[in-house]
Parts: sequence; C-alpha cells; structure tokens
Amino acid sequence: MNRLALKLRFCAAFLLLGLWGADAQTAREQIAAVPERAGGIYHSYEYRPAAAAPAPDGYTPFYISHYGRHGSRWHASESVYAGPLKILRKAAEAGALTPLGRDVLGRVEIIAADADKRYGDLSPRGVAEHRGIGGETKFFDAADGLHTARIRRLKGTSGEIELGMIAVREIRTGDGWWFLNTGVPHYVEFVDDLEAVDVTGRGRAIRRDTARFPQGTNVNFVQITGDGTICMRTYERGVENETLACGTGATAAAIVTAFARQPHTTDFRITVPGGALAVRFSHEQGTQTYTDIRLTGPSRRVFEGVFDSENF
Repeated sequence: MNRLALKLRFCAAFLLLGLWGADAQTAREQIAAVPERAGGIYHSYEYRPAAAAPAPDGYTPFYISHYGRHGSRWHASESVYAGPLKILRKAAEAGALTPLGRDVLGRVEIIAADADKRYGDLSPRGVAEHRGIGGETKFFDAADGLHTARIRRLKGTSGEIELGMIAVREIRTGDGWWFLNTGVPHYVEFVDDLEAVDVTGRGRAIRRDTARFPQGTNVNFVQITGDGTICMRTYERGVENETLACGTGATAAAIVTAFARQPHTTDFRITVPGGALAVRFSHEQGTQTYTDIRLTGPSRRVFEGVFDSENF
C-alpha cells in the first residue's frame, strides 16, 4: 500500500469518527427523541415493537388499558453477585475494609446465597407483590378522574376496600328531592318505609325524566334509621333496574343526609340489599363542598382465570 492510499484511508476514518461524534446523543437525548427506549436498552428488556393482536370478528376495540408489573427479582446473572463479592473479599483479606465495608460484605454474601440457582426468578418480595399487585394502595383512572384504593383488611379471598371518591361541590335541591354528582349523577329522596317503595317503577320514571335530568340519573330512596345510619335502595341508570348495591349511590345518600338532615355527621353506615357500606368525608360548614370522601365496603374474589392473548 503506497503512502497516499494509506493517508486517504486514515483521513476517511478520521472524518467518519468526527461525524459520529458530532451526531452522538446522550442517553437522556435519545430517550427524549424515542421514549420507547426508556423501556429498552437502558433497562432490563429490549424494546421490540410488534403489531397488536387483531380484534375478533365482529368486534371493534374502542379502549385498551393494561397494567403490568415486573415484580422484584433476583438478578439474571451470577456475575452481578460474583463481581462485588470478589472485590469485597479481596479487600477483607487485605484488611482494608472499614466496619461499614465489613457489614456490606456480610449483607452481599447473604443476598448472593439467597439468589444462588434462582437467577431471574421472583424474589419472596416479588411473589408477594405479584399476588398483591404492588402493595396495599392502588391508583386507577376512571371516567370521573383519578382514584386511590386501599386494602384495609385481607383474609383469604375476601377483604375490605377503601376507595377515594371525587369531591362534591354542588347539590341541587328540588321539591322533596336532591341531585348531585358523585362520579355519576344521583337523585336522592327520603322515604318513611323503604320496603314499601316501588323502586323499579318509580326509579324508571325519575331516571327518564329528561325535563329535570337531561342525561338521565341514578335514583336512590333513603330511610334514616339513626344518627349516621341509613338504609338505601337504588335504581341504576344503564342497568335499568334495582341493584343490590351502588357505591356512588351510597356516597350520594350519605352526603345528602348530612346536607339536609344531619349537618354535623360526617361518618355514615349505609345498609343496602347486598350488605353494608361505610362513607366518611370532610365538610366545610355553610357550603356545599364535601371533600376527602372515602367509601368502604367488603370485597371478595369471585373469579380467577388465564387470559390467552393469542385468541383475543
């Protein structure tokens, strides 16, 4: 190879190196440009775009929501544990570890021993997280906004859930009835004998009274049984019949009872055909503002299955 050819190749390589350096991006810049990479090469898994599974014949998807959780796992490679152990043990043999260093070595040895032959598997904490989907507190977005749910008590396949509801800032008053929105619209009427009410007949008529309620409404009949205790039956819009329980209805009934009959009560027990619910809230006296609303009720597992995405 003559000197001129060697010089040209060297210049070309230098030019390409310069162009690469000029176009190089930091990890932050790359993720800003292609957000999907945040879940790919800078984390455990590589991002691999794929076509979505087609909807079954006759169906048109209108909303898809997915909540996925990785869970705490042992590292996938033994080297992740072996590397630090080798360095710490060598330092210990040389007498170079501080008291804190010796403590770290002991902890790393325990972790490495626990992970042995289980690389990539869920850790005990990961198993618990998987079964509980991430702990006692959950967050989810509904049509009326963001909600927080908390598991208050859990035993086997049943438990008790506390759900944060949206604030109420306006209550409309009619002739013997009240109307408010607790996530969906609710009509509330007090009665003396709840069992005697034709919930389906009267409920359907009120629900379809578009002169008063253009978008329709759920209908709740409420009987006060004591200070902070009420019974309720509900006709639900959409179901178009009486239901055994309605959380937003129980919330509406409790707030209207406080607003119209028991202004100093902020903690209610509501008996419904399906069981018992509890509602508590904060109230700014002299206003129609009710905040920090919490709905509590029993829950139990009624179904468990496997979702096969290939047949979806």
